[in-house]
Amino acid sequence: MKTILYARSATPNPEAIEKQLAELQEYADNWGYTDCEAVIDDGYSGAGTLGHWDRPGFVHMMEEVDNDEVATVLVVDLARLSRNMVAVQKIISELTDYDVHLIALTEEYDNMANVYNPNDSFMDMLNMAYQEMKERKRL
Repeated sequence: MKTILYARSATPNPEAIEKQLAELQEYADNWGYTDCEAVIDDGYSGAGTLGHWDRPGFVHMMEEVDNDEVATVLVVDLARLSRNMVAVQKIISELTDYDVHLIALTEEYDNMANVYNPNDSFMDMLNMAYQEMKERKRL
């Protein structure tokens, strides 16, 4: 089964995508993840009430999860999955239900090692706000 390296940028930004993928590939190499597939949503927002389930890369990834082809999903941070905290929790729950290992590098989050603590929501909210301001070049 494969490891998905998922990268997303709200605005078309090949440099940001390349940076995310390089960081994810380095992590995968260092921790022995093989058979890696890059899945990209460049120019697709992660905001919105449902976290934009119609992003083509995300849809492809979840189809592969549903087909039992994915062992691990690596993301730079949870905001790559969605800017909506409820959507992030739903994605985490769905991946966990499929026994898919989700690792978010920035938060050092690992769904197989951690129980998602609702008290962490404040830190998630701060991280997502920081990432959004960074993308809008306010920081």
